[in-house]
Amino acid sequence: AMSLRAREQAGVALENPFSFVPLFDHHFASFVGKQRDAVQQTIIALYTADSESPPAEDDSIMDPDVLREKYKSLIAVGEQYKLLIRSQDSQIRALEQSLKAHNVQQGGDASAAPLVDPEEFHNLLRQNDNLAQEKHDLQQECLAASTKLDAERAERLKLETQVRGLESDLARCRADLDHCREQMLQRRQHLQ
Repeated sequence: AMSLRAREQAGVALENPFSFVPLFDHHFASFVGKQRDAVQQTIIALYTADSESPPAEDDSIMDPDVLREKYKSLIAVGEQYKLLIRSQDSQIRALEQSLKAHNVQQGGDASAAPLVDPEEFHNLLRQNDNLAQEKHDLQQECLAASTKLDAERAERLKLETQVRGLESDLARCRADLDHCREQMLQRRQHLQ
C-alpha cells in the first residue's frame, strides 16, 4: 500500500500532472520571486504614498507639476515592470530552447509532448494500486498457508508423540505378556 504522503502527491499529480515536474531551476525561481516582490512593493508604495501623505490642498491636486511627477513615477514603475517581463520572456525562451536541446540529446523529438502523459500517469497509478492489492492478497495467502502449515506441524508432532507413547505402551505390554507367559510356563512345570 502507498504511504499517505505518496497518495497525497498522487492526488495532486492527478489534478495537475505537471505540478511535480520542476519547470525552472532554483536560481531562476528565486530571481523571479525577488523581482515580483520588488515590483509588488513599488506598486504598494505608490498606492499607499498618496493615502499616507497629508491631505493636499485643493489647488495642489490640480497643480501640473505635481501631476507630472506622479505621472513620471507611474511611467517609471511601468517601465520597470516591462523590463521585468522582457527579462522573464527571454529567460523563458532560453529555458524552452535548452529543454528542446535536452530532448533532442535524449533522442526525443524537439517538439515532443510533455514528459508525462496524464492518461498514462493515471494508468500507472491504477496499475500500482492493483499490484499493491495483489501483493497484499499474496501476503495474506502466505500468512494463511504459514498458519495452516504451523498447525499441521503441531498436529503431526502431537500425533508422533502419541504414537511414541503407544509404541512405548505396546512394548511394555509385550514385556508384561512375555513375563506372564514365563510365569505360566513355570507354574505348569511346577504343577507337573
